[in-house]
Amino acid sequence: MPNLVSLAKTYAIGNDVFTLHDAPSWGGHLDEVAATTDGFTGTNPVTSTHTAGPGWGCDSFRVAQMLPVNGKLIPNQPSCVPDFALSQPNGGAWEPTLAKHVPTIMDEMDTARVSWKIYAQTVANASKGAYVWSACPSFADCLYTSQVNKLVLSSQFFTDASAGTLPAVSFIMPAGAGDSAYSQHNGTSNAAGDNWIGKIATAALTGPEASSTVLIVSYDDCGCFYDSVPPPLAPDGRQMGPRVPFIVAGSYVKPGYTDNTATSNTGSILAFIEWVFGLPALTANDAQAYNLSGYFNFTQPAVAAPKMTSQHLPAWKYKVSKSTATDGT
Repeated sequence: MPNLVSLAKTYAIGNDVFTLHDAPSWGGHLDEVAATTDGFTGTNPVTSTHTAGPGWGCDSFRVAQMLPVNGKLIPNQPSCVPDFALSQPNGGAWEPTLAKHVPTIMDEMDTARVSWKIYAQTVANASKGAYVWSACPSFADCLYTSQVNKLVLSSQFFTDASAGTLPAVSFIMPAGAGDSAYSQHNGTSNAAGDNWIGKIATAALTGPEASSTVLIVSYDDCGCFYDSVPPPLAPDGRQMGPRVPFIVAGSYVKPGYTDNTATSNTGSILAFIEWVFGLPALTANDAQAYNLSGYFNFTQPAVAAPKMTSQHLPAWKYKVSKSTATDGT
């Protein structure tokens, strides 16, 4: 993985970054934008008695496991964070739900007029790729409002970056048609994923907006190999997941830096966005997460972006197994 290694050596890595909760991909993507799994365990949704729709979210007709309440088990609920202020039955869930509404970073950015996009897989193309990782469809107030128009194909990122028209905040995931082969999930090629990371880094760090761009590379859950560092508890009292790779790159990131801040976790991405744009915290989790400010030195000479490479790979390296297409890193 030469591109990931080059970014790590040139810029900064987090040595003690844990996933916010010990949960698979669905929970990781809830945490990514809401700093909570909203009473769900975060375990990937499963089929219900209803015919399954696309993805894992409010339009999937799937159910997800809930956390116990006062020691009592709660039945599986629609895998949807509802919003009962919408003119949608059940707050946007496909059947009545015990889940509550929680705000997202997208809501806060809209209120503050901070532009954003999710570059992943769109509703219109839900059957053609890893729509499960698009984040927006798991929140009714994204899927069923104008926010869904800011969910665009991952390939659009490269067009926007080269034109200098990226929004203030971009989430990019290997979820566009065919892009799930780049997820570095079990069953996919790490080398193919590294090629994709290199392409993103080149677009972000050498384009027209490079001097004001920060690229954060992380993962929504672990590879689940043994790690010597036990995960701490999150501020909400739940167990964090194992450590994950975490790289921060940009012109004013300290070069060759390793950060060991104990309060680092994937919620730090939200804390960073909130710090930069003056937004309030969503939960105790991002309120108490490290905001990554120590990664930067704004008085240093700008760090030049390293040249990314593209490994020539056989065609089978870009294939995705059936199981990989429904779960990922």
